[in-house]
Amino acid sequence: MTANEAIEALRSRGIRLTPQREAVVRAVFGAKGHVTAEEVHAAVRRRMRAVNLTTVYRTLQLLEDLGFVDHGHLGHEAATWTPAGPGHHHLVCGECGAVEELPVGILEPFSSQVIRVTGFTVDVAHFALTGTCRDCASR
Repeated sequence: MTANEAIEALRSRGIRLTPQREAVVRAVFGAKGHVTAEEVHAAVRRRMRAVNLTTVYRTLQLLEDLGFVDHGHLGHEAATWTPAGPGHHHLVCGECGAVEELPVGILEPFSSQVIRVTGFTVDVAHFALTGTCRDCASR
């Protein structure tokens, strides 16, 4: 989904589209990779001063509720958002902070094993594994 498609989808649902809300949508969909609410807020404020962080959070929540964006937590850092798409997991380096994406299916054997052993169904939709990346490990 593009920013324009998200904006049209909001309009078609009868959701009021303020200039601030539209700017948040464009900032999230225009970002490269995952962005925090604070990064979205900074991007929007560069173009429009009349937006507060609460508006950003409310708009991100609305977009998530509608399935337009996904949020996750990469280690102990602030929550991040990204346009919804095929699921993926994250490898987060505890040394340098690098983030690498893994396809969603790679943890299926793990999820199946947990269910088999414990009966517990694991939600791996927003899953991050921390460790040490190849570059840091080779130093």
